[in-house]
Amino acid sequence: MYLSEIGDRAARRIDMTPLTRLFTDNLRRLFSVIEHYGFKVRIIGGAVRNVLIGLPPRDIDMITDALPDQIMYILEKAKIHYITKGIPHGTVKVKFGGEEEYEVTSLAYEIEDKCCPEKLVIHSNQSWEGDAKRRDFTVDALSVDLDGHLYDYTGGIEDLGNRFVRFIGDPAEQIKKDPVLILRFFKLLSLFRNPKFDFSVIPIIRDHMTKIKRLKPKRIALELSNIQKSPNAERALNMMQSIGIMDLIKELQSVDEHLERYKYQDRLRSLLENIPDHLVPAVRLLCSNGQVKIVCGNSGETHRHILAGIGAQLTEQAAQINGGFFDLTSHRYLSRREALYHLGL
Repeated sequence: MYLSEIGDRAARRIDMTPLTRLFTDNLRRLFSVIEHYGFKVRIIGGAVRNVLIGLPPRDIDMITDALPDQIMYILEKAKIHYITKGIPHGTVKVKFGGEEEYEVTSLAYEIEDKCCPEKLVIHSNQSWEGDAKRRDFTVDALSVDLDGHLYDYTGGIEDLGNRFVRFIGDPAEQIKKDPVLILRFFKLLSLFRNPKFDFSVIPIIRDHMTKIKRLKPKRIALELSNIQKSPNAERALNMMQSIGIMDLIKELQSVDEHLERYKYQDRLRSLLENIPDHLVPAVRLLCSNGQVKIVCGNSGETHRHILAGIGAQLTEQAAQINGGFFDLTSHRYLSRREALYHLGL
């Protein structure tokens, strides 16, 4: 049934059951307090998309016609905890007990301060349609109100029906602004058995894929994991491999591991230069008969001094030799990593 009579391009009413299963008492309370002050709330993005294609929804993301300061006022009055880290993008993160948290984003709200540090430019378009057209993909710009009215301003319903993944606006400009969209593009492809897309996007992605280096390692790992968990991941991953994205990600992961090792070595160097009195260098030997021997050195000695004192015969017979520290307070051997952790380094 089409619902154009209620205005604002409501396409139809959908079954809200898959979404309401995710509604906790806290979430219902959040909806209630926002609506109590005369503002509207809709669910948008991946949860709506998944419901329409028969996949279980996960996170509930919300948009509202209330501005961030209005949301913060409402939450203060309701004594609901929130954090404001996402304010430049119009997002207030609401935190309940445990790990329950939600993001409430104001319509098309953005703070621009990169070019003019002393002057903030605030873009706030109080239009549901305007907000949808600023998003990334048509199939992720669909929104639904709490009564189940589905809103489509970009042709997302038709694209979902055709399994078509389409950028909103110029793909090159969108990717320049946020290179995570490269990974999200393949995530959307991985949702469909036989996805369709504009093939002119692939050269654009190839030209701009090095911009993935701007992303944080955790973000890359999360997006890649989401692709791998999708129902039709193999085809998307093969495409990523053919373009060179997988090799780029492996290279970045290798660099990250190297930096992590360097960070560890740097901390270890700090430990070796400032060894506390209760730690002395020690060597742990695992002998071929399974016996473990720990040989401690004196304060000021190095592990090389200890090995020289042990003698060549014993070191040659040892199946494994590890250098660490002996804690004179607790009378136990600590590996180098344990020593670093023990000292809070």
